[in-house]
Amino acid sequence: MAGFSPPNFASVRLVLRLGSVALAASLSTACGDPAAEEAAPEASPSQVRAHRAEKGTARSWIYGQGTAQAVRRELLTFEADGRVAYIAESAEGRPLQVGDRVRGPDAVSGERHGQLLMSLDSRDEAAAVAAREAELARTEGDQAAGKSDVDSARTEYETAKSEYERVEALFDAKVSSQSELDDARSRRDRAKASLDSARARAKSSRSGTEAQQVELERARLGLEKTSIFAPFDGVVAYLNVREGDYYFAGSLSGRSESERLGVAPVVIIDPSAFEVTVHIPAYEADAIERGQTALLLGGAEIAEVSAGERSIFDSGLEPVFAEVYAVSPSVDPSSRTVEVKLRTTAGAEGMRDGEFVTCWIITEIVEDTVIVPFDAIVRGESGPRAFVVDEATSTVQARSLQLGVRDMIGIEVREGVAPGERLVTAGRHAIADGTRVEVVGEDRLPNPEDEDVPEPEGDAVAAEAAGEAGETGEGTDGQ
Repeated sequence: MAGFSPPNFASVRLVLRLGSVALAASLSTACGDPAAEEAAPEASPSQVRAHRAEKGTARSWIYGQGTAQAVRRELLTFEADGRVAYIAESAEGRPLQVGDRVRGPDAVSGERHGQLLMSLDSRDEAAAVAAREAELARTEGDQAAGKSDVDSARTEYETAKSEYERVEALFDAKVSSQSELDDARSRRDRAKASLDSARARAKSSRSGTEAQQVELERARLGLEKTSIFAPFDGVVAYLNVREGDYYFAGSLSGRSESERLGVAPVVIIDPSAFEVTVHIPAYEADAIERGQTALLLGGAEIAEVSAGERSIFDSGLEPVFAEVYAVSPSVDPSSRTVEVKLRTTAGAEGMRDGEFVTCWIITEIVEDTVIVPFDAIVRGESGPRAFVVDEATSTVQARSLQLGVRDMIGIEVREGVAPGERLVTAGRHAIADGTRVEVVGEDRLPNPEDEDVPEPEGDAVAAEAAGEAGETGEGTDGQ
């Protein structure tokens, strides 16, 4: 036939031979040919970070927030209307200011009042006191004279009585006459009447003195109402008046606590001890008891700990120690919370009255138990698990765990992990049971003596935050 070329049988045989080789190789791989498997390249191990389980003390905490208030805080006010005429000076000789220390009454010497802090124009009250003091002095003089009169009258009566008894004995012996006996009786009766009269006058003088003492005390109280004294050794927290200001005694009535702090002439606190009132959800309050220990933080430290930037156990932080002072037996019907009061026990020197603080109450302590980081726990339908590194084979084993107390730095593991075993903390999203791993870093739990906790690093764990931030499954093992 025109245009027909015979096939090149050599080329056809070459193509068929190459196809047969390729098919044989494919079948060998599909059937698991050992020789083919040995020739396949080995997969690289997954890079992870790990934590070596260790024993320690686990504490269960309940979190709360509140406002610190000095246990001893007095809003001092005048009990009379008037113009401020005097404000005390500080120890440095300048007018009293916020932050100055003041002196309370000395119990040893029996002082009635502490340092005079301020007073109103009290000239009228002072004049009333002076008048009552003068009147008291007069009545005390009358009382002294009355006592002297009683003593003289008693002496005269005793003499007249003795004389009457002598004359009466002589009369009975027929020695004296009836007229002598009558005269002696008359002198005795007059002396008795004089004594009774002196006693009545003395009693009246004594009553007058007592009445004047009451009036003097009333006048002094009126004078004291124009003055403010330090009730205890403390510090001026608020000072809301100046010399020349006019003050009304009822200015604090009907005002809120915050308003009263800004209206009271002066507020004194004892900065050595503070009380914090917190409101705990009712479902947590059952675990709180009097005497439990609490830690308090205030200021910028709260934000750093709350944001996870620092641990409350960092050596740079100095939490205030407190204890549970009172637990309300009732639940607030509007907020469904229970009021708990904490009182500081140590470290309160830097606290401020009115400061907003965060507290952590220790409700349970378990000693000598295994604690692991939260990042080591994988949660899923089958319960909490962890990937434990087999250091002999460099593989991981998925272990079921029985968890206990949840601490701020980690969680107690009661069953499933032994001390010394290494648990994967970063890279969990890329491994499964039996996966070969390479540990590229060690994590440690924070503690009071060690604040430098390593952060995850390396290419293999760079996506850990994104991969595990929303992790709710059990990893890629699908179990």
